[in-house]
Amino acid sequence: MRHFPSRRFRRFIFPALLSTVFALAAGCGGPGPKVSRISRIQAIEIEPGDGKTEILLLSDRAFDPQLKAASEPPRLEIRIPFALYRDIGSLDKKLKLPLGGIKSLKVSNLRGKFGGVSIDIQTEREFEFKSSKRSKSFVVEILYKDSPSRVSDESKEGEPRGKSRTAKKRPDSKPEKAKFVVPLVTSTQREGNYTVGGKDVLSILVFEEPDLTKRDMRVSNDGFITFPLIGRLRVGGLTLNQIEKALVSRLGKDFLVNPQITVQVVEFSSKFINVLGAVKSPGGIPLKGPITLLETIAKAGGVNVSQAGKNIIVFRHSGDKKKDVKHITVNLNRLLKEGDLSLNLALRDKDTVFIPEADQIFVFGEVNSPGPYDLTEENFSVVEAISKAGGLTKLAAANRTRIVRVEGGEEFAIEVDVEKIMEGDRSQDQFLKPGDIIVIPEVYF
Repeated sequence: MRHFPSRRFRRFIFPALLSTVFALAAGCGGPGPKVSRISRIQAIEIEPGDGKTEILLLSDRAFDPQLKAASEPPRLEIRIPFALYRDIGSLDKKLKLPLGGIKSLKVSNLRGKFGGVSIDIQTEREFEFKSSKRSKSFVVEILYKDSPSRVSDESKEGEPRGKSRTAKKRPDSKPEKAKFVVPLVTSTQREGNYTVGGKDVLSILVFEEPDLTKRDMRVSNDGFITFPLIGRLRVGGLTLNQIEKALVSRLGKDFLVNPQITVQVVEFSSKFINVLGAVKSPGGIPLKGPITLLETIAKAGGVNVSQAGKNIIVFRHSGDKKKDVKHITVNLNRLLKEGDLSLNLALRDKDTVFIPEADQIFVFGEVNSPGPYDLTEENFSVVEAISKAGGLTKLAAANRTRIVRVEGGEEFAIEVDVEKIMEGDRSQDQFLKPGDIIVIPEVYF
């Protein structure tokens, strides 16, 4: 009885063997052609100017674009061999076109052995163009023919076109608009510090292997994915670059020759920051990468200035053996109105940002319903606040409860032994003031 190789073996092993044979044969006759590594186009930057538009392409490695212009309709095609972009489709809606004379801009992957990227730009009027290339960037300057303030001739021959941004303008020229950046993969998605966690959804693109490409692969709660040919692979706690290297290593070892793999996060579900209090859209903010306090507030819709108090409080689990809760108080006016960026904290996973309203308190830590509560009575005590927050949990260290209060720009803590209060010593109880924070830490083990 004859045994034939499985379809999987024929698909992946035979091409690998043939590639090896041809490579050896080519080596006998001298060095063969060098195959370029795939470049990943990371971002497009459009900078409208006076009578011109500059387009900057950014890649993760050196690349060699090819340009071709047409007049009816006016359009410019930029082709980048040996390149790919992460599948996001047409960018028309993201760009809010037209912009700076650009009528449409579409990006697509090219088919073929080594593929490539095509960027098709259609303009509103006729143009000429100049370009310059650097290691990992490429600048195209589109100069509109009907513009009275052409500055292209003012540039010296051979001068890098990236410097055209600083060319002198005529006195009557209008100021340039701000840059408009359209990332093909956002910096947060490709942020080297982002580590994948349970419930995140990954898009895994294996170049020229559609059967292996997975657009929506959810990470299990324990940090694993199940990938074709490989089986279970731990990705929890790894960066995107580390996952790519792991897949390349596993697939390249037994199945594919020089696999090109790109991994991105398409749904962030494992990490988040809570924003509560006087913001327009309170709730959880997915943590996609490094994020600051100001960025987080912006994502929550901004501060309701008419309702907000004087401070912002960031709650953070310290992560030490005491399992305590750390709080950081930030002066709201100094951060937002005076622009003191030294207060613009870098936030972490599971931080809680609380912007108290003028008549609110906040109960945080080991209670059943932590959060902000209205201070409706003049003599409202710590025990009443804890009761309003659903009472203590079984892990509460009631004897280490504290009130955090800010007065005259100074922050101080008032220790309150809630355990003694519950035993009948009412002298330990304290009346609260607007903006107070009651912190109930976890017991030591």
